[in-house]
Amino acid sequence: MKRMWLMIGMLVAVVGSARSAEYYVPDDFATIKEAISACVDNDTVIVRPTVDAEGVLTPHVESEIAFLGKAITVRSTDPDDPDVVANTVVAGTGLGHVFAFANSEGPGSVLKGLTITNGFFFQGGGIWCAGGSPTIQQCVIAGNTSMGSGAGVYCEDADSSPILDRCVLMDNVAGSFNGFGGAVYAYGGSPVLRNCLIVGNVAQYGGALYLQEAVEPVIEGCTIVDNVATLGASAVYCQGQTNLWVENTIFWGNVCEPTASVDAVIYATGAVEGASAWIDYSVVQGAPESVVAAGERAILLGAAVLTDDPLFVQPGAFDGAGGFLPGDYHLQEGSPCIDAGNPDFAAYPGEADLDGEARVQGAAVDIGADETPALELVEADVRVVPNQIYRNLPCRWILCMVRIDHPEYGVRDIDRDSVVLNDTLRPVHVYTMRHILIARFENKHVLNTLAAGDGEVNLTVSGRFKDNVAWAGEDQVEVKTFHWRWRHWMKNLRYGRWF
Repeated sequence: MKRMWLMIGMLVAVVGSARSAEYYVPDDFATIKEAISACVDNDTVIVRPTVDAEGVLTPHVESEIAFLGKAITVRSTDPDDPDVVANTVVAGTGLGHVFAFANSEGPGSVLKGLTITNGFFFQGGGIWCAGGSPTIQQCVIAGNTSMGSGAGVYCEDADSSPILDRCVLMDNVAGSFNGFGGAVYAYGGSPVLRNCLIVGNVAQYGGALYLQEAVEPVIEGCTIVDNVATLGASAVYCQGQTNLWVENTIFWGNVCEPTASVDAVIYATGAVEGASAWIDYSVVQGAPESVVAAGERAILLGAAVLTDDPLFVQPGAFDGAGGFLPGDYHLQEGSPCIDAGNPDFAAYPGEADLDGEARVQGAAVDIGADETPALELVEADVRVVPNQIYRNLPCRWILCMVRIDHPEYGVRDIDRDSVVLNDTLRPVHVYTMRHILIARFENKHVLNTLAAGDGEVNLTVSGRFKDNVAWAGEDQVEVKTFHWRWRHWMKNLRYGRWF
């Protein structure tokens, strides 16, 4: 039901993005506000990059940019290009929200491919939702501040349920007075965060998110890392009758400072009995001890919750001067997050990860915002000698001969240490001739990998080239049990028929 609800919302957003007119800033209008005022439903405002010919960044400086209840799109020239997004900066004036949704906007009101920064207000520095439920896609929401709650995104009342898809929420700080939710604060609504990176945010409570009386918030396919709470819950704080649903998400490197009264990654409290959060197919550092519930609330961890290091390429770090240096949160080869998400996950048509790549590329969806691309599999021609294997004859060796017919790869490009039979058995020796690689296995070891009984079986030989691209091939062999006929042999020997 939750994914169906998300799909409906995204479809509405797609339908709402159909446009009848386009206005460019600053070509047609000097400011985004002026362009929005001229729009009707289904129009689009396109904001030019803010880098001049000398490479100097000059942001569009505006505050309190309101959509005025219109189902329009405000976007950069190319939301799919990270450089364009980074160079299309909409900065607040230093007092006020940058964008505001307070006129019953729905999913058809779309912010897409912008960098939103320098917002500063008591509640909601970057984006303020009070009765609005916009779609926010491929945006970077960074460097915003609130004296109170929701430095990045603030949601107020049951009608504020924005969808954040493929966004980066980074280095937002909820201040010292009621500082709740460094990246996101939600009261009463049901925000949805999908395929987002939430990193390096700071708050008193809920370094990344603070959810208060939130009906049914959703976190799916996100990476929530390196956030800080000074008083409690480094990643997520659930207050009251919140019912959070989390899947395919990484919680790692989030910390509480020594001043914290509640040292937890995820914390839930409230006087109403029931579950505050359901979490599965996710990585939660330190679980179950790092997941704490108080009062009448509970947090349910599914059987597929992992606690292993996700193996990021490079973790981020705070620089000691109040700033955050982001890391590289792609997954290394061998990460426990690869293909470890919900096996029943079905991506929406066109759904992508944070990098814009297909959301499912392997055997299952990856945990986190980044989907590791499936490696090209080069087909190999494999011949097994002998092709009849007897269980009880003293044949010692089985040879697997590999040929590669590929324009870019040959047998001499194979990493010999990577060769394996049936994904488990290493060869005794590997050597290469001009166009053939030969892997030698002991007969008894090969037989130990096969199921009991006679019949035809497939033997698969696989490995990797020196640049880590995989190859594989198979051949069919017949497994037999030789039946010794002693009487026949002795009779022939008696009459001299073998001499």
